[in-house]
Amino acid sequence: MRQRAQLQDKAEKYRGYVSWISDPETARRILRLAAELEQQAMQPDEEGIRARAYDLWKQAGEPEDRDEEFWHQAEQELRNEKKSPEPDIL
Repeated sequence: MRQRAQLQDKAEKYRGYVSWISDPETARRILRLAAELEQQAMQPDEEGIRARAYDLWKQAGEPEDRDEEFWHQAEQELRNEKKSPEPDIL
């Protein structure tokens, strides 16, 4: 979670630098880097995947030899969760 926030902060900082740069190619590269950092921040972290996979495994009755299945399912669920818009808080 902390790493995600750090990546997002870094991307935001890089986007701010673009206004100081007069060379269009350098500005494009910095914006590309910022976009890559934001993309990385959207990826689920290993700790979160592990916790969700464990929950899925427990819910399925702790079957043997299905660890990869639960890992991939957890990873996909967390990715989908990140893609869905956050609800507005009133």
